[in-house]
Amino acid sequence: KTKMAATGTLLKVLVFFVAAFVFTDVVSGICMWRMPKPSPGWPALANQTHPVLPDLGFTLIPYSDKSNLPTNFLLLLMGFTVLFAIFNKGNTLQIFCRFFLIDGVLLCFRSVTIISTSLNNPDPRCNECGSECPTTMAGCVWMTVRKFPFFSCGDMMFSGHTVHFVLCALVFQTYYKGSLAPAVKPVAWALAFLGMGSLLACRYHYSIDVLIAFGLTILVWGYYHFEASQVARGRPTLPWFGGCVVAAVEAGLAPARVAPAVAESTKPLLGLDAY
Repeated sequence: KTKMAATGTLLKVLVFFVAAFVFTDVVSGICMWRMPKPSPGWPALANQTHPVLPDLGFTLIPYSDKSNLPTNFLLLLMGFTVLFAIFNKGNTLQIFCRFFLIDGVLLCFRSVTIISTSLNNPDPRCNECGSECPTTMAGCVWMTVRKFPFFSCGDMMFSGHTVHFVLCALVFQTYYKGSLAPAVKPVAWALAFLGMGSLLACRYHYSIDVLIAFGLTILVWGYYHFEASQVARGRPTLPWFGGCVVAAVEAGLAPARVAPAVAESTKPLLGLDAY
């Protein structure tokens, strides 16, 4: 019964994640439609110029035209993360539930930030799109929803790729307790940082997009796990969130088994010592 309840919880979380993912894609399409467009393929703004903003990351990291590099890093790291979660006996459902819930929450917040302000695109593919670029909102939305590897322009703040890089590294940081932890955890973070560096090299994002996504993902991950441990003790810090959302998700899981390990691993992330 416990496993069935946890599986049901995971399915609900996956539905939320897929809905958040699709919603973010739709909003990205709207951002692409309204972004600053210097290319002749966008007749409405054909005579305007929108140069790339000054960026420290672009100064330090040379440009690379291998546009699939960030996606390749992400698929590699996510593949390792999925395999680790599957073979992590006893914690598989917990890892997947918490990963996709936090990912979905961050995607929802990203949908708000990317539509709030449109920054000039640093990606040359956006500035040289030409006649291939759709000129209607519906066309832009359809392009972002259907294309893989994912391609969108105008959705700068903050980096969705970075969210996934950091979440994968945090899974290893939080849940891996094996004897190879001193080697495995640095490798996971190294892949995450290489992926973030590739975002700058391929000019997917500005440095500030990556930095904000990095810090925000760690904060949300750390807060959720702290709140989960508080809910297990019957002392949620935010009753409207911990007492409702977190409690509902954790109810079908096994917090007594997972919470102690999670509590210890999140202390160094946020300096939370009072558990």
